[in-house]
Amino acid sequence: MHKGFKNKRNLSCRDWEKTAERHNLDISLGDALSRLFLALGLEAQLTEQKAVFIWKDTVGAQIASISEALTIKNGILKVSVQNQAWRNELSYLEAEIRSKLNAVIGSNVVKRIKFS
Repeated sequence: MHKGFKNKRNLSCRDWEKTAERHNLDISLGDALSRLFLALGLEAQLTEQKAVFIWKDTVGAQIASISEALTIKNGILKVSVQNQAWRNELSYLEAEIRSKLNAVIGSNVVKRIKFS
């Protein structure tokens, strides 16, 4: 039993359902995880990691086929690119790509993109 509960008796599944109904604990898994990440101080890191996950969908098929978002830390997104010619091209497009990523995320988390 969770240490934070005052009632130390064993509760059946139905008892838990009644408790949840009484305390309006009917929330989605996504909401529960968001609350957990917020409580643990991980919400900012989770938001930042979205940039890696949405890279392919955001940049489009052509750029996604020659690049891969690897990591992001402190607003710097590291992206592996197939060759020097594409690294140069993507460097010119960095501001546009960064803007698209931040728009999809809904927050200005990508400050810089480092192509390698």
